[in-house]
Amino acid sequence: MDVYTYRKDNLERVIGDLMFVNRPVEGPKNVSFQYVGGSFEMVEEVYGNKIDEGKLQEKIITYILRGNTKFDLEEEYCYEYPEYTIYSYKSLETLNLLNKYIGTTIKYKFGDKYEILDREEINKWIKIDNNLDVSINEKAVKDYVRRLSKSYDTVGIPRKFKTSTGKIVEVKGGIYGWKINQAEETKALMKMVVCGNEIEREPVYSQKALFRGEDEIGN
Repeated sequence: MDVYTYRKDNLERVIGDLMFVNRPVEGPKNVSFQYVGGSFEMVEEVYGNKIDEGKLQEKIITYILRGNTKFDLEEEYCYEYPEYTIYSYKSLETLNLLNKYIGTTIKYKFGDKYEILDREEINKWIKIDNNLDVSINEKAVKDYVRRLSKSYDTVGIPRKFKTSTGKIVEVKGGIYGWKINQAEETKALMKMVVCGNEIEREPVYSQKALFRGEDEIGN
């Protein structure tokens, strides 16, 4: 019976010198997701050609001890592989969740005007981590609410009034008017955007005028 021995340090050096270990390497990449034409779709994973050196060493030792002189790297799973592929259950779960989130439509009412928040904006807020877990970027939501506030808040704007004599006067500034509570509206929007429903609402206000209109006071 033949007896085979090896020195571990020599083996590690030889493995490190192997041509296929030192070639240009493309690592594996998990399935990814992209927004195209109004919905998310999966982008196929990349297998690459990166060797799992620990697995390779394990297989080489096994084959040496068996007295074998060659083996197939692919058949022995000596490459690094993506954790998630287009066939993974988690990938499908993530895809469904992404398309649920962008199915949310929020119709903001500002008097007789409307601001529509839909998939074309919401898709930009979505984050996907390495475990394919989905979350909403709170900073992006804050920025959106800030834009709403800039467009529709009326506190501090000049107003024109018609006096009893019929003269038009302009009053500048002041504390009267509409003002969105940006912190509370951000919290509310973070919860609503993941529901996948159509919603019509007014934002959360920290201050309201009598009504929406030209001077917001009336006769």
